[in-house]
Amino acid sequence: MNGFGIEIVNMGKMDRTAENVFKAWFKRSFHQGEGGLEFVRKETREHGAAFWHDYSAEQIRAVLELCRALRQRICARP
Repeated sequence: MNGFGIEIVNMGKMDRTAENVFKAWFKRSFHQGEGGLEFVRKETREHGAAFWHDYSAEQIRAVLELCRALRQRICARP
């Protein structure tokens, strides 16, 4: 195996339109905490400072579980 990538999906960069209100690229607005949604301020070299839809704990757990399973399967090969 040469390698592969794992991508986690979210709404990405958000525009803050009011206190605790964020608009996604597809023009829908969401409130902080609505349906468990979290938006966090982060700064990256590529995008500068902005608000982002954060990955959920469930998404992170699923990726970690997948990585553990892949490692176990790949390392178990003869």
